[in-house]
Amino acid sequence: MTSLLYLLFLASGAAGLIYEVVWMRLLMRILGATVLAYTIVLSAFMLGLALGGWWFGRRIDRKGRPLLVYAGLEFGIALWALALHPLSALLLRAFAASARALPDAPVLVDTIRGGLAFAALLIPTVLMGGTLPVLSKFLVQRSGDLGHKVGQLYAVNTAGAILGAGAAGFIFIGKIGEIRTTFVAVALNLTAAAGAAILARAARRGAQQSALPSAPTEADPASGFGARPVLVLVAAGITGFTILAYEVFWTRTGVLLVGNTTYAFSLMLLSFLTGIALGSAVMAAILRARRPDFGARWRLFAALQCLIGLVALISFASPVPVVAATLPLWNSLAGPLAGWLPGPAPALFLLLAPLTLLSGASFPLAASLYARDPDRVGGGVGAVYLWNTIGAAAGSAAAGFLLLPRLGIAHSFLFATGINLAAGLLLMLASPAQPLSSRLRPAVAWCVAAGLLLAIALRATGGLEIPRLLLKKRLDRPYQRCIFYQEDVNGIVSVWYNPHEPDPWANNKRLYIDAQPMAVAYRYGMIYERLQAHYPLLLHPDPKDVLVVCLGTGTTLGSAGQFPVAGIDCVELSPAVVDAGVCFTEENHGILKDPRLTLHITDGRNYLLATRKTYDVITAEPMHPHLAGTVNLYTREYFELVRSRLRPGGICSHWIPAHKMRPVEIRSAIQAFREVFPHTLLFLESADLIILGSDQPLRIDIARWRRLLADPRISTDLAEVGLSSVPQLLATFMMDDAGVAGYVNNAPPVTDDLPTLEFFGSTAVAESALPDNIREIVRRRQPLTSLKKHLVGRLTPEEEAALATLYPLESAYLLAYADLVSRDVTAARRGFLEVLAQAPGDKRAAINLGNIERVIGSTRPGA
Repeated sequence: MTSLLYLLFLASGAAGLIYEVVWMRLLMRILGATVLAYTIVLSAFMLGLALGGWWFGRRIDRKGRPLLVYAGLEFGIALWALALHPLSALLLRAFAASARALPDAPVLVDTIRGGLAFAALLIPTVLMGGTLPVLSKFLVQRSGDLGHKVGQLYAVNTAGAILGAGAAGFIFIGKIGEIRTTFVAVALNLTAAAGAAILARAARRGAQQSALPSAPTEADPASGFGARPVLVLVAAGITGFTILAYEVFWTRTGVLLVGNTTYAFSLMLLSFLTGIALGSAVMAAILRARRPDFGARWRLFAALQCLIGLVALISFASPVPVVAATLPLWNSLAGPLAGWLPGPAPALFLLLAPLTLLSGASFPLAASLYARDPDRVGGGVGAVYLWNTIGAAAGSAAAGFLLLPRLGIAHSFLFATGINLAAGLLLMLASPAQPLSSRLRPAVAWCVAAGLLLAIALRATGGLEIPRLLLKKRLDRPYQRCIFYQEDVNGIVSVWYNPHEPDPWANNKRLYIDAQPMAVAYRYGMIYERLQAHYPLLLHPDPKDVLVVCLGTGTTLGSAGQFPVAGIDCVELSPAVVDAGVCFTEENHGILKDPRLTLHITDGRNYLLATRKTYDVITAEPMHPHLAGTVNLYTREYFELVRSRLRPGGICSHWIPAHKMRPVEIRSAIQAFREVFPHTLLFLESADLIILGSDQPLRIDIARWRRLLADPRISTDLAEVGLSSVPQLLATFMMDDAGVAGYVNNAPPVTDDLPTLEFFGSTAVAESALPDNIREIVRRRQPLTSLKKHLVGRLTPEEEAALATLYPLESAYLLAYADLVSRDVTAARRGFLEVLAQAPGDKRAAINLGNIERVIGSTRPGA
């Protein structure tokens, strides 16, 4: 029976983490993809677990039949999970209503949305929290069994969590969607409920719960224990606090090693859960085999607290040598897996393993120290669970809002290490049944060891500047130097500059978030950033108000500022990106000081949900959709939200990368857009698609275009990227409504439920996707006559002739660029020469041809 019960608890753990992954995604779309929103949801989840463990633990000690109670808990979780997705629509309306009614009270709005998240998660998480103490009550019949049986339960449940987190994060959501993934978890809960109900009947018939008499409580803790039980609870809370804080810190550090894709975050979560499960299982085995007395368990618990702090410090200080040692072996053995998980992935697991093993080992020890009476095992385990989980909620919140913003990553690690060491030393000094001298000796030894280790770590890592060192190792090149570095609650923002490149068209300045390039500030790379604003503002007959989602370098925002619009709003998630704007004043025309500009530091989707304001033009250039969380700005539901904030005839301009996305993914993203906007135009500039949409037909007023291009501010802004005339702008056209419909060919749209763009990306996709996408789009490009159907007014004969030459020449350039990306240097060189023969001023072709000539020259004999 015990083995079957463990199997049911394994299924319960898997369901719990599936819910956590799905509900986190669901509520983050409502509350915003900010650290505040993440902390609100995680804290609500943890607090519900804590309350459930405490309340049900106390109740189960007074009432029998814990297996039936457990079955009821699992059944209740399943019912609430089925209701939560429909309930989310009500939460969405409630939050939007409160935000729009209280635009000048952000603190109150945050309180309301925190309350909404807590209310949504309270019932299921309270039920989840009750499962551990209830099952502990059933299994623990003897005082000596408490530690190892609770440890086994904790390990089994965490092992289930590993399976659930892995399945949801790596397979289910990307393949079958969030709703069907929820159904999988519901089935697991119902299986656990039914199995527990059957076992309860069998246990009652066999009178198994009364078969084993309780052993007397141990003598050594019974006398002179005083206030020490409170110390166990405090230490359990500190363990929860620090391990969640370390998880936040490592999440911020780990993305510098393995990137910030959804798989990277799933990998870090799995690393933590695996270590905790193994640590708990190992400690359960030790407690069962050796059965240490109370004093020995106390001293071991104290030592674990110190070890957690010291190991956390060591792991944080040693990623560079660990990666260097494991990377060659991983790349040689991983095979196809290396395409999905980068080389530093196993190094990250090794770095986290000791820390998480020790953390997992501490919970069964704490339970055995506090819950000493088998008749009150439910309340005892529930109390330990309460303190541990509340500590975890506080650790997540403190790490995100206090420690990282104020101390930075490195010193936050030091702070958490100090808390662990202080807790361990306090426990050593309070050790029962030992003279003071015996308690002082290990405390002094640990202090000396901690001091020496800290000095070594500071010496070896340059003052624990690990994030800077990792970033420098990833991004430092002979032609780059860092001119801006800042850590904020959302990531590490840096700007890298090439002081040796005088050509403003060449690769000389980039903005990074963590190690991911976000935007460029050299003219060749800025073309699409400027067109992102120029296309919709040229097309709209009379734009007054503009919203730019995602600041980046501010190039798109600066281009919008060249137009005679009345107001410009910009939404940016990261405060450090705004601060980095001082590095791009020339490129963005000093737009951050424009009196028409209003900056909103929040999530773009959340802003659209909360605001009452409407716009004539809304542009968005999010990060690549393969990066974690970014897909929320590529789904059909996001575009519906954008359309609701556009005035009649308003235009949405959205960036869709043609790189690192398979052709079917491009089509799915466009399909999501066109299902919302019935009238579309698609443009392609090298690796960047810009799609424009509106509820009304998009017309190109030639006279208006000429008039705006005569404005020195607008013409200069475009001329800087080689586009100074109407024909040059028109030549980048690819498709209209009819062409886009044929291109997407009924591809499934990207939706909130099925966010396919975030999943199944790999380095293999990154290397092969771009040329295929370019060739397919060029092959399906509509003829010039399709473009002319959208013209209002007539082109001059000179413009007609120029467009007739430039239109096919743009296709030739794009195909040559595809050849270059696919490393067919001969074909690419031939194509660029063809372009330059007819358009000698095309800087894009000239730069690419120059790069080819340098490569060819360096490979010639004697070069």
